[in-house]
Amino acid sequence: SATGPIKLTSGEIIDSKNVVEKTLSTAYSRFENENNLRKEYLVGIFKATYQKLQSGEFSKISAIKAVAKSLHENRILVGFNDNVLERKIINSRISGNLNFSKSNEFRSVVINTSGNKLDYYLDRRIKIETTSCGKHTGIEMSLTLTNTVPKSSKLPSYVQGRLDLRKVEGVAGGHGLTLLIYGPKNFEFTSILRSQSEDSSVEFAEELGRPIALFRVDLAARESETFLIKG
Repeated sequence: SATGPIKLTSGEIIDSKNVVEKTLSTAYSRFENENNLRKEYLVGIFKATYQKLQSGEFSKISAIKAVAKSLHENRILVGFNDNVLERKIINSRISGNLNFSKSNEFRSVVINTSGNKLDYYLDRRIKIETTSCGKHTGIEMSLTLTNTVPKSSKLPSYVQGRLDLRKVEGVAGGHGLTLLIYGPKNFEFTSILRSQSEDSSVEFAEELGRPIALFRVDLAARESETFLIKG
């Protein structure tokens, strides 16, 4: 966004609109049997971008706005091996630290259990709203996961394969994952619903006073599932 389009040595143009698709989708298909070439391709994108930054060929205002947006969306996280430095940032947005004090923070964690590369095709929609006020505030959270892989997908087997099912050639783009939803400190789940009627299972856990609802999810190509949590 700050540097404008970059040009690779091959002549290919990478910009803010196609960089995610190029690096997380196109690269896997283009270099299906050449993993080292895929890495070189990604390094080439990084180098071309860095050269523009190093030469000052970018908008500083646009750069600040882009970084601010990334921070706001929790896309930039920093960790230190030095415990002193780690403690200094522990309560900042860049730490990614779970809030264990009383708050209204919800957090969803998606873990790919398929051993494939379908995360690029997983769409997430989250909505949180207050349903009642007073001594005990009512909260409702809905989260919808959608596997956007086309049903007639011709993705490489190592992109859509299911190592968890021992099916390397893929299962029509099926995506297996584990979903964890953290409630706020001392939050109590009063109702949990899943839109997939054939699978209403949920497991519960706790981490330092924060309740966790855990779901095993399996989404076929173009399939969605919605999770509704009340408390």
